[in-house]
Parts: sequence; structure tokens; C-alpha cells
Amino acid sequence: MRVLAYLFLTLPDVRPLRGTNPPTTAFIELRAREARARGQRPRRVQSWVPYARISPMLTKAVLVTEDDAFWSTRGSTSSRFASRLRPI
Repeated sequence: MRVLAYLFLTLPDVRPLRGTNPPTTAFIELRAREARARGQRPRRVQSWVPYARISPMLTKAVLVTEDDAFWSTRGSTSSRFASRLRPI
């Protein structure tokens, strides 16, 4: 019971994402900081699509890459993600 209470109190509430796209993400902000560090103006090209239009293989690859470090690394680790991709 304590574990469930801990998870409930510490995990982010993602319910608002069901009906509204976030204005930004940690990954977008990371890329913007990297661009500014290189002296470039951050550029954002964003095109939201319904979940149903995303390849099932891509959604599975992202889910597979999530691990114990997911919350501490602010997302998937790119090396694990790349290792799960395979040609179709």
C-alpha cells in the first residue's frame, strides 16, 4: 500500500495530456538549449498527430526503451531506443 501511495504522490499527472498537447517538452527544451549554446536560434517544427497515426512499431520501440532510469533521465535513453529499432 505504501508503494502505491508513493507512486501516486510522485509520478506526474498525465491526464491533461489526453485532450491537450503540451506547449513544450523536456526534449524540445534540451534541443533549444543546445542550439543556443552553439549560437543558433532554436527552431521548432511541430506537427501533432493522433496516436492512431503513429506506427505501432514506433510506439512499441519507445515503450521497450523505458526502464528504471526513465524518470531520472527525463525520458528514454537514445542508445536503448536505437538498439530496439530494426528494419521492416
